[in-house]
Amino acid sequence: MVVIIIISILAGALLGALGKTREAARLAATKATVKKLNELVTRKYESYAYRRVPLSASGMTTAARKGIIDYLKQVEMPKQWTDVSPVPTNTNIKQSAMSRLYKAKYDAYQTKNNKAPSTVNEQAKCLYLWVMTSIPEAKPMFNGSEIATDGDGWKMFIDGWGNPIGLVADGDGWKFVVVGFPNGFPL
Repeated sequence: MVVIIIISILAGALLGALGKTREAARLAATKATVKKLNELVTRKYESYAYRRVPLSASGMTTAARKGIIDYLKQVEMPKQWTDVSPVPTNTNIKQSAMSRLYKAKYDAYQTKNNKAPSTVNEQAKCLYLWVMTSIPEAKPMFNGSEIATDGDGWKMFIDGWGNPIGLVADGDGWKFVVVGFPNGFPL
């Protein structure tokens, strides 16, 4: 009887340690995924500082150039489905090749499924769409445990627990959020 009690206590301690180890591994996996995403997103975001503007620059004000760059960021780094194909308010701006490609993927989904993609997890779906489409070196960086699909078939990056990872804008740029944690993931 004493042996059984001792074994039970040891098994309980071992299971507790195993649970903590599993949680630590999930947290480490999440941090690794977010670190890779942050590196890619930062590089893409910073590339707009020197981005050519698809307009004649003669007589262009700094404010006008900033407006065009902001528009390009919105359509080339969409955070929601309405960013995938907005109509430019400035008729001199042409839709970029990347935003046309996103729109083609969006339209193909609508045609195939007879409906628009779900807005559930749309930040995560849009993040996956533009990272994997516009950054060629991104594809080999992520493994199957960092990517999942939801009910409508769109892929997204996930954390160590299987929750979607999205990107939201804030006043200074962006932050990664685990969908369902509105203040971002506590890393």
